[in-house]
Amino acid sequence: MTHSALPLLIDDIYFGERDGLHEYMKQERLEANILDNSFVNPPKVKLQELYTGARYIIAGPKGAGKTTLLWHLKRSAPNHQSKVILFKSQIRKEDRDRLDKMIDMVIVEDQRKFKVEADYKTIWEWYILKNVVRLMSPESILSGHDIYKDIAIILEADKRKFNTLYEKMYLNSAKGQVKISFDIGMLKTELGAEIEARREQGDKISLLDLVRLVQDALPSIKLKVDYPVRLYFDELEFFMSEDGDGERDRRMVRDLLFASYTTNTICTACGLDVVVYASVRTELLNSIGGSTQEINKIVNAFGVVLNWYHEDVETHPVLTIFSNKIQNSEIMKVGRYSEDVWKTYFPMSVRGKGIKRYLLDIGLHRPRGVLLGIISAVGTAGERDRFTENDFLDTEETYGAYMLEEFVDEIAATYDEPATELIISLFRGNHYAFTRADFDGRLRKTSATNKAAKAILERSGTDNLLKLLFRIGMIGNHFDIEEAGVPKNRQVWAVRGATEPLLEKRFVLHQSVRKVLATV
Repeated sequence: MTHSALPLLIDDIYFGERDGLHEYMKQERLEANILDNSFVNPPKVKLQELYTGARYIIAGPKGAGKTTLLWHLKRSAPNHQSKVILFKSQIRKEDRDRLDKMIDMVIVEDQRKFKVEADYKTIWEWYILKNVVRLMSPESILSGHDIYKDIAIILEADKRKFNTLYEKMYLNSAKGQVKISFDIGMLKTELGAEIEARREQGDKISLLDLVRLVQDALPSIKLKVDYPVRLYFDELEFFMSEDGDGERDRRMVRDLLFASYTTNTICTACGLDVVVYASVRTELLNSIGGSTQEINKIVNAFGVVLNWYHEDVETHPVLTIFSNKIQNSEIMKVGRYSEDVWKTYFPMSVRGKGIKRYLLDIGLHRPRGVLLGIISAVGTAGERDRFTENDFLDTEETYGAYMLEEFVDEIAATYDEPATELIISLFRGNHYAFTRADFDGRLRKTSATNKAAKAILERSGTDNLLKLLFRIGMIGNHFDIEEAGVPKNRQVWAVRGATEPLLEKRFVLHQSVRKVLATV
């Protein structure tokens, strides 16, 4: 039963969902606007640059709010012709396997080793062009109508089919060819002659030729001023599959970012108000390997990286998100709101820390981390109108399991499932504080009987693994120093702005997962 006065029951407050997409979907079903009204601009992110397409890559750690920002861009620009491409719901393992058959595979031999290098960039350029053209309409074309119609025929850009990746395209895996399934006589511009000239073996043409012909024809199209086109790619991390295809999937993500860059560059040069956005985890970018430098250049020039760290706890933007959500819940229920939701609904402190500091520290100063801490406590406080300290203390193990899932997902961007499980096992039952030598010793001892541990040592080594765990916030430095003869405690964490760990100093496991990993 809903309260008719403040404070609300905890169960009547909408704190949010673990997944940004699910949160937007739930808001749509409830016809509510709490999420939109509670939006807080991430620090140092200039929304106008994103709206205009001056920046179009959203990067950040897991739980930083990439999906929320992407959907906010879409929902706050209702006049745009736009679609969101959701890998999580649309690309399955069999689809990825199918994509492998659509591209040219090159075998490179080097010093008795070989690897399969696959360039997915062209297929992504084709897919992006196909969906961009779908978002256009004859009424939106100011000039170049015939070119637009021919491109739509060539790409088979059926506006009714946004839900499948491949449709009627069939490529020869040996030569990267596409079957022409339309009558060339249907084409009314010079594109028909170009395709006829490049056609090979009957009804086949190189996919690269087809894509380049379309890209070269784009300058002939002019869109009306009030017809911006936006394509949003979300959930790129879904490609990190559990079936041993990590390297292939990383290349897919890498080449999608390259294809987005190419398309945006071409459209800008053509004067087309077309922008392709993509959100991606920073740890996935770090795992790409040989192309990291080129990807980083693109991200630095055209991307935003979400980092919520803020020195002042009282005005921290992550906490503002939740105070906004609580107040908007109150407005929906009773038409007014509490001036200070923290005093109204939360205990003053937990484990000796002020409630705000406690939530930020356990939540890695990120929206999802704080959310997980709160919704864990809701499980015991739901039927009351106020949290107690015990609500948070009694659910620390539940919360720890949530956070461990977050860390595992981040590690899985670089390591396969056996290696990820091995890395987590190095912490179980051990002391939460350790040195580099301690950790290296555990890894080397385990490598004598564990293939995954041996592979980690050979592939990346102890120091690189520690740096990864530091970047994702699972570990940090915590040690004593002396300043002017006074002993002081110093902490170094990625979530507090540090870029590299101090390998020679003591490490500690993040407090959120100490209990669930049975550390001592």
